[in-house]
Amino acid sequence: MSFPSITNRGEFFSNHYLDTIISGDLGDLRKRWDEAEAKHLASARAGLRGMSSQFFDARVRAVEATGVGRGDAVKALNAVVLSALGFVPAPEVIDLKRNTTDLVTVPVAAKAETGTGLLLVALDAGLADSPDDLLAEVVKGDEFESLAANLVDPLWAEGDKTRVGTVAGAVNTIFSTDEPPRYVMVVAGTHVLLAERAKWADGRYLVVDLDGAIERNDIKAKGELETIAAIFSADALIPDDGQSVLDELVEKSHKHAVGVSKELRTGIRESIELLANEVIAQRLATGRAVYDGPNRIDAKELTRQCLRYLYRLLVLLYAESRSELGILPVDDQAYIDGYSMDRLRELTLVELDSDKARDGTHFDESLTKLFDLVNNGYHAEHAQASLGVDIYATDAPTREEYVQFPGLDAALFGHKSTRYLDEVRLRNEVLQQVLHKLMLAPGKKKNDAAGFISYAQLGINQLGAVYEGLMAYTGFFADRDLFEVAKGGDAEDGTWMLPVEDADTYPDDVFVTRKNELTGATERVMHPRGSFVYRLSGRDRQRSASYYTPEVLTRCVVKHALAELLGTDDYAPVNGSSGIE
Repeated sequence: MSFPSITNRGEFFSNHYLDTIISGDLGDLRKRWDEAEAKHLASARAGLRGMSSQFFDARVRAVEATGVGRGDAVKALNAVVLSALGFVPAPEVIDLKRNTTDLVTVPVAAKAETGTGLLLVALDAGLADSPDDLLAEVVKGDEFESLAANLVDPLWAEGDKTRVGTVAGAVNTIFSTDEPPRYVMVVAGTHVLLAERAKWADGRYLVVDLDGAIERNDIKAKGELETIAAIFSADALIPDDGQSVLDELVEKSHKHAVGVSKELRTGIRESIELLANEVIAQRLATGRAVYDGPNRIDAKELTRQCLRYLYRLLVLLYAESRSELGILPVDDQAYIDGYSMDRLRELTLVELDSDKARDGTHFDESLTKLFDLVNNGYHAEHAQASLGVDIYATDAPTREEYVQFPGLDAALFGHKSTRYLDEVRLRNEVLQQVLHKLMLAPGKKKNDAAGFISYAQLGINQLGAVYEGLMAYTGFFADRDLFEVAKGGDAEDGTWMLPVEDADTYPDDVFVTRKNELTGATERVMHPRGSFVYRLSGRDRQRSASYYTPEVLTRCVVKHALAELLGTDDYAPVNGSSGIE
């Protein structure tokens, strides 16, 4: 269950994990809380559940305070929040070194240390109305009242001789020091930001709106307040023995993403068959050659083109999850509402309840337009000039009023790469199934709802591994009706094809089966004559030496190849090491 109070910016956790999985992974922490509370000992869960009266009283005083007293009132509210989360409010000023000698002076509201050094610092910020307000970058003068989400007490960077008053600037400055803390927590009255050193650099962080959460007062197990305590509290962030709870949850989120990548490979394999059979059906319906004649389809080429089409979708899904790549204008609301994969993601959940809806081509038209914009780019100035629009006229739309696409100019998105698919109109019914397989992961348990796959969590290594796995498959046209068989009927490790007429000579338990969605009956998987089949093909991948190279190796090769080219590579293996970093 997703909670409106938690903002998971840049997918600190995968959205699917946070929405549907995380509450089931809190068993050990929940047990610790139960034991502590049974002995009337403090816990972050109990702190959040019992802070309502004190929190709202302090909030009223902070809102009504004016002048120099407002900063003190906000600090008092922040201290209530920190205490409820299990931290000890202890304002002090600490110095962090930067570039060996420069000092960054940091007024902290609380801190946490471990045997290895500073783990977390908490900063006081003014009342924030939203996560965006909390991270506003504008500074209007030196006064605290000038911007609500500024720090109450700015940092001082000795080397630059500058005060750092914004939240984003402060977090960046602290993480740039020589021995930075692992976490920076910013308490802004009703909102709390949690930034982790490595994830912050990728634009990934968490914010919780305590105002709404405490008003809803969801105190049940696996509820909102318990989930907040499991992420933002001292109980979650400070390791008791070994890993912290938050580290364990992040690791489980990553493992879940790895599991999803295996399901994604199956989804892509099934999608290739869906696309290929749609091409066949459309060509047959319009009297075009499929199996015979000079313009017949080549099965291997059809396989390649379907795979390219699907990897276009994967590239776009990944690019939308990683705005720093600059491939897509993901910060433009016009793009999100009119062009994005995210818009189509919602449509995968819409029931196509009429022939018109099923046979329509909205998905196809949307994706074709998006592919074209991504590859060829769109720049408002050039487009207007080509239409004879005076871009310097005072009433001409500004550049910012148009969605801007930089343009990839990549063979993957070129029309020749997917000629067979471009020559037909792919129906909504088919593309909805394809997008569903690429975007949605099944629930962890049988009756759990599906959740959207996080491509930011999957990353390029897992997407590459998916691709490598598919290299072992090949596509062909069934020359007769075929049953699908596997050891024990389990298709997980690959299947084989068996002519229907030979079925009586094999035991029942070798046949792969699936549920008929219309009748509910379990049936043998059968591929009719003329259909496209995409299955494992022995050692084709090994014979072609086709492998996906992991990122750690490509980084090493590129780094030292460029260094050698530029004449700057003084690196040599030490003590017989391989030289791979």
